Amino acid sequence: MIKANSSHAYSLIEVIIAGAILMIAIGAVAAMALATVTQQETNIRISQAISYQEQAARLYQLGLTPTAIASILPVEPGVTLSFKNETIGPIGTIAGIQKIDCEIVFQPNPATVGWSEGSWVGGTTASRTNVMVVIRPSIR
Repeated sequence: MIKANSSHAYSLIEVIIAGAILMIAIGAVAAMALATVTQQETNIRISQAISYQEQAARLYQLGLTPTAIASILPVEPGVTLSFKNETIGPIGTIAGIQKIDCEIVFQPNPATVGWSEGSWVGGTTASRTNVMVVIRPSIR
């Protein structure tokens, strides 16, 4: 037999607690999604900068001068490429070798404050430096 007065409804307190738990879970997922997108963008910028540096190193190995390399490679915003400490002559026991340090300075993340209308805004960013030693036969 079924009771006529039995109620199968949730109380207001139960609904508020369930809503609060749901809001905390949604907030955590949104924060994790933002962190994932930020990390992905950082990784893309790092791989692009290293690829840019590798292309400059290959051009140097093909015999181009640093000035010619700078004129050939496209300008990358937030990336500074420089060649330093060129050594011509014997390096160690090997004669007729040229060596140069190819240095790249770039910003892996354009900002640290927030995202607004499709771009990062505000904040200060740390730059990263990568130095690659490039060797080629002397072309005297």
